Amino acid sequence: RPFGPALALDSRAGPMARDPFASQELGSLTWRPSWLQMPTMEAGRPGSFALTEGNGRSRQSSVVGPQTHRLPFKVMWGITLLVSVGMALLNFATILVIEFLVHFKFRTMQASITSSGVGLGILTLTGISMFYALLGVCMIQFIAPSCSGSGLPENKCYLNGSTMPGLFTKKTLGVRVATSILANAAGFPVGREGPTVTIGSNLAFLVSKWLAQPYLKEWVEVNHEARACALMVDEQRLAHTTRVACSVGGACAMAVIFNAPFGGFLYMFEEIASVAWPVELTFRVFVATMLCSLLSYALCYLIHSDIEEFRDIPV
Repeated sequence: RPFGPALALDSRAGPMARDPFASQELGSLTWRPSWLQMPTMEAGRPGSFALTEGNGRSRQSSVVGPQTHRLPFKVMWGITLLVSVGMALLNFATILVIEFLVHFKFRTMQASITSSGVGLGILTLTGISMFYALLGVCMIQFIAPSCSGSGLPENKCYLNGSTMPGLFTKKTLGVRVATSILANAAGFPVGREGPTVTIGSNLAFLVSKWLAQPYLKEWVEVNHEARACALMVDEQRLAHTTRVACSVGGACAMAVIFNAPFGGFLYMFEEIASVAWPVELTFRVFVATMLCSLLSYALCYLIHSDIEEFRDIPV
């Protein structure tokens, strides 16, 4: 098996999990996954191979082609546009919250200095920063310990084909956004670049899984007499879809942080190995990063601000 199991049973499925790389006799139905309908390579021909069984007989083996999602055009571009717009809105909201918390910290400090002197002002500033830091630490420690770092190494591993269970969930998305806000508002010497790229990939993973999974499921009859069915999910196509979307999300995140659409594209191209970069991803990332940057400009214009102001928020 060159790529591991291709299908997974839904929780409602029965115990009859079969080898997805072979035709399956399921009651009266002989079923083979549609994406495996490829010519069988015969032993003895150039470029072919055969496996030898214990009884000395050889059997032919099928070769699986490159991974592809094979989803409808509207689904993939819907995912791309939703991720782009969602990342612009999420980044804009994050910056506004950071700005509010930082201004609150310094306004409170100034009020303390005016009323009781510099000493109380210093204590007030220190206490508020410590509260922000403690709240972020507690969220990581007790809710999502996997969010303790930027998430970039794990994100890079996933985009290049590794399996990372529990990396992208609703819980990790919420905790990573909240702790990124709190760390910057507390005044830590940290940037938002690494966590925001991971946040973009996390958002894209959830959106793509939500929109694509209905197209990757199929009910299969496993017992004709008992009329029992199992819901099969093509995990390889789903993984390919989510990796494409995560690349788009990470590029959009980098684009809105630095206001550099081409920078987001080049960054993700650097992060992903050349052998794992699908051809379709080039134009898809370009469109998404341009849309994300333009939307960020539009949001700043609506509040009569400039995107450059967000880079100089005092901490």
